[in-house]
Amino acid sequence: MASGAGSRSQKDRSWKNTPLALSVRSANLLVSWGVPLILLHLCDSIAQEVPRSENRRDLAVVDAFCGQAEITRAFRDVGAKVGYFDLELMGEEGDILSMTGFRNMVKMILRLRVGGLLIGGPPCGSWVWINSATHQRRKFRIFGNTKLDYVKAANTITCRFILLGLLAISRAAFFAGEQPGSSIMLSYPYMIYMATILQQLYWDKVRFPMGAYGHPSTKPTILFGTLPYLQKFHRKLTNKDKRRIAKNKAIKKFQTVRKTVSKSGKVQVTGSYGLKRSAAYPPGFARFLVKTHLNSLANTKHLEKKYIPSPADPARQAPFNWRHAGLAEIKHSLQRKACDGSYTPILRSGLHD
Repeated sequence: MASGAGSRSQKDRSWKNTPLALSVRSANLLVSWGVPLILLHLCDSIAQEVPRSENRRDLAVVDAFCGQAEITRAFRDVGAKVGYFDLELMGEEGDILSMTGFRNMVKMILRLRVGGLLIGGPPCGSWVWINSATHQRRKFRIFGNTKLDYVKAANTITCRFILLGLLAISRAAFFAGEQPGSSIMLSYPYMIYMATILQQLYWDKVRFPMGAYGHPSTKPTILFGTLPYLQKFHRKLTNKDKRRIAKNKAIKKFQTVRKTVSKSGKVQVTGSYGLKRSAAYPPGFARFLVKTHLNSLANTKHLEKKYIPSPADPARQAPFNWRHAGLAEIKHSLQRKACDGSYTPILRSGLHD
């Protein structure tokens, strides 16, 4: 058990032994990973507020930034219970940047079953090469032009998604992230930190063309995370895929980039009509994910023992003390709840320091 300000004892946990409450092992694992203690306070606050009749781990999947919700649909088709969030579909409740939305997402992660899955592709607009002239991200300047709101927001979104991933993993669930092939998100310091501390568990990535799963374009893709079957997603385009994609290039709604030549003769590449549409996962990818995930669970014994490591000191100090997660508003809200008695803190620190 981790020691120090963030630790808790078995006696501490006797007040509420419910499914959504963090176990001693999960809590100390998060502390050992350097996760901000305010996240643990938020988990405790949620566990205290949810009625016992609703306090259960009943979700097989959380589909983050779900867009057209192909993954949600595919899992529901086999009878799985799915949680999802997306700003355009849910408004504030699906906004990872809002206090309401982030709290809602943490609650969904706490509801994930052992062997459940958190999967999502954070907005890629400020991470891919096609917008590099404006977002100005480079591997040596990874935070980009933070004077632009969408770049600053993307830094926070990605940081919070990583925290949600660590929370899911600490509770014996799996984490997977997805990005276009040109994204440099994997060079984000928090992502590097996550990959580093999870090497003791499992961390992998795979590149493949989403066109091999029926996407209208080739769409080089990176899939990364703790899924033990990630390499099974590797595919090559078949000749049939190539012919289909070649035909789609002539169809306006499928065009993702537009090339123009300036008066000076310089070729300029900009996003085209189908760029936003291209973010949607094809049904073939979603169905393959469902089949592979369920087969993997069926062939794994003692899942919780296998996929939760013992708490240990982190490989390195968490970068920038997680300040890009922007959790100050959540901390202030929990402080007010503690003062009015609607939240009973059980951690020894992290709320008033």
